[in-house]
Amino acid sequence: MVLTMINHWLIYSVLLVGFTAVAQSAEDCNASTGKFNPQRFCEEQKLAGDLLACAETAKEFFSPSATVDVLELCQTSNETCLQVRVEYIVGYRLQAFYSELLAYLSKREVGNNDWINNAIATLYIMRAEGNDLLRAEEILTPLAEVGYRTAIGNMASLKHLQEKYNESIKMLEELKNNEELFYDNYLHVIQYAQHYHFGSGVERDLPYAKKLYEQALGSSTTGELEYLLSDIYLEMEDISHSIKLLKQSSAKGFYKSAEMLASFYLTGINVEKDYKKSLSYFKIASRLGSPTAIANQGIIYSHLGEMKKSRIAFISAALINDSTTAHKVLLNEKIDPEIYRCQVLRMFGSPSNFLFQSNQ
Repeated sequence: MVLTMINHWLIYSVLLVGFTAVAQSAEDCNASTGKFNPQRFCEEQKLAGDLLACAETAKEFFSPSATVDVLELCQTSNETCLQVRVEYIVGYRLQAFYSELLAYLSKREVGNNDWINNAIATLYIMRAEGNDLLRAEEILTPLAEVGYRTAIGNMASLKHLQEKYNESIKMLEELKNNEELFYDNYLHVIQYAQHYHFGSGVERDLPYAKKLYEQALGSSTTGELEYLLSDIYLEMEDISHSIKLLKQSSAKGFYKSAEMLASFYLTGINVEKDYKKSLSYFKIASRLGSPTAIANQGIIYSHLGEMKKSRIAFISAALINDSTTAHKVLLNEKIDPEIYRCQVLRMFGSPSNFLFQSNQ
């Protein structure tokens, strides 16, 4: 399954921008204008006294990213809030929060708190910039040596990134010796199954990878497992089952599944081409935190002839996601997105933001 978005479409001339240009610099715009306000949201939901409950409600109303914003309010005073915040950022692959959370965790008095040390290492592995992998290995080695299962799993992930596949498999098989605990942690199952799914260090074995994924489906919470399993059904040419799994995954909040469905309908691969359905799934992916889906909305709105919305999407993608595609389109049209920053921020703070409103 090729997980890349379309980035080579014809650029259309657009006469209507959709926003009113305001003569102001980026510095004049209050950065908090229109952004999701977690404190205000919790007060409106009458959940200011129960931020964990408010966080779950924010996911239903908005997205996993909104949940993470709510949990930031209580992460200092409540370790459970911090743990859940880490789980959301890691589980939903919310890249925009990696560096911020790493900075926060690194400043805490960690001491012998194994789970915080492990969280820091996990974020280093997921960010994978500069010396991140070396830092992760330094943290994980002593934890793995004393049998800390989560650290062993993360060390296996690290070895996989370093293409030391035999070492990775050996660590995961050590975890698999206790099958009850192994299948309770779907992340470990995903890591192990991916070796057989993609043939990393072992002979490729799709039936075995499928069996592993399906055994862990009951513990899947973020939709990643369904996303990977859908690829196997796609290779088996069971298109309907593959799409069903992608829809289940998207409903759990995994933006890559919504992106994949959108790309299917955009290109006509595996389904009948349908720009409106593609647009709808790109809206879901945008709401869930995809870094590319807003720019892809701009492309589809161009195809549909809705030039005003296309331009708003490109301006938003340039400002919210720093999209290279969007910047190229706007440069071609000699449009400076910065003059629309305040209006974009207000739009993104509204539940009626049309870039997030899907009919799926």
